Amino acid sequence: MKPSFFFLIFAIFFYNEKNQAQNVTISEGVNVRNDNGYEIVGRHKGNILLFRDKTDEYEINAFDEQMRLAWTRKLSFSEKKVTVLDAVQGRDYFAVIYKTKVKGDAFVKMNRFDGNAKFIDSLTIKNYGNHFMSPNMTSIFSENKKIALIYSFENGDKIQCVAFDIENMKVLWEKTILPAEVKLNDEFLQVIIDDTGMAHFIFEKNESAALFESGAHEFITFTLNEHSSEKNKVSLKEYSTYHTRFEYDNINKNLCAIGLYSDLNKSKPTGTFFLKMKEKNPPKFFFEPFNDDIATAITGKKTSASKGISDLKVQELILRKDGGVIAMIEETKEFSRNTIANINSRNISPDVAGRFVIDYYFEDILAISYNPDGTVQWLKVMPKKQFSQDDEAVFSSYGVMKTPNQIRLLFNDDIRTETTTSEYIMKGSGTIDRHSMFNTSNQEILLRFRDGLQLSSDEVVVPSEYRSRLKLVRLKW
Repeated sequence: MKPSFFFLIFAIFFYNEKNQAQNVTISEGVNVRNDNGYEIVGRHKGNILLFRDKTDEYEINAFDEQMRLAWTRKLSFSEKKVTVLDAVQGRDYFAVIYKTKVKGDAFVKMNRFDGNAKFIDSLTIKNYGNHFMSPNMTSIFSENKKIALIYSFENGDKIQCVAFDIENMKVLWEKTILPAEVKLNDEFLQVIIDDTGMAHFIFEKNESAALFESGAHEFITFTLNEHSSEKNKVSLKEYSTYHTRFEYDNINKNLCAIGLYSDLNKSKPTGTFFLKMKEKNPPKFFFEPFNDDIATAITGKKTSASKGISDLKVQELILRKDGGVIAMIEETKEFSRNTIANINSRNISPDVAGRFVIDYYFEDILAISYNPDGTVQWLKVMPKKQFSQDDEAVFSSYGVMKTPNQIRLLFNDDIRTETTTSEYIMKGSGTIDRHSMFNTSNQEILLRFRDGLQLSSDEVVVPSEYRSRLKLVRLKW
């Protein structure tokens, strides 16, 4: 590595209402101005590993328990030029999935490295053949991080996909599907790979079909592995849906979804729905309309729920062991504006005058817990107000820490360096408490909670990026 970096430790202690100490350790900044990206891989042999894409090479930075830089190593590949798709932690290794070209053919491969970033072995996942342009490949992982799926859309009419076992270093299956009844680029919603290696491709038929073509608004799923391929349709003739998110429940073997819905004659969501799909069983829909109290809490003014609530987005599903689901639904808004119109305003600085700017608002969180039978156990609103500009909202929203007893939502109170960070602590019963965690004044940190990695039941590492300096912030309760 060209320059040397020395890491400075800051220890901050905060005592919450229950007098439980919280330790915050912050490393000195690393210059990432010329990096294409970075990712916290995990912890190996006591060191926290940071993967860095440095444009022309890839390296691992390892930080010890005091968050000091322990070592830096460049990752080795047998090919001269590679493009990394993803990196994932394993039991006693980490794996790097990448694409490359060999004698004109496009390949996807995987290298495994030990906790010291030393090469262990390699797997050729797929040869895509000779292409003028390599397929646009995407990688996803199963919940247990042992299975991966690489997929690509080709020529707008077919999906090439290959599933492989990361831990046992073998390809599980490879298939090409031709879903003629859907528009790949317009109606694709999501894809999930479950812990058994089954892939679930989910499409949502255009809602306008129900309004203008007398057809049914549909979710269409293609489920496939090495042994089977199955298509399912779920129709909603009476509703429009918004921002639906699917997850696979590996314990109860259900494909679950939560989204927002409204009657066809309404333009704003008037409630949430819960969808459960189980193999060889008919799908089950459960609908829960908003009430006036929830609508008033989210909009900040007395509002009738029948009018609907705008700007809501399902951000995350948290699966309950009993087959229920908790959904995190966030109020988000985005506005583009031209500052020429406000060039004489005192609020417009010279460096932004005369150009387009994007304002991001990430506000209240609506949490709803569905029981396995579709009834709602509880529904709560957690107030939050975040505003930022021209930053793609990477510092907004929240991060999640999950334990068997509670869920923590971690977030910045304001999107600036001089702020406080807070947490909502949510119990399974629906009891929710809010606590301030620590103040970031004089630390020159701006936390990206959404990109944090949970290391244990009481520990998380969160990246901070400010003025092209990356710091890792470890929080321990």
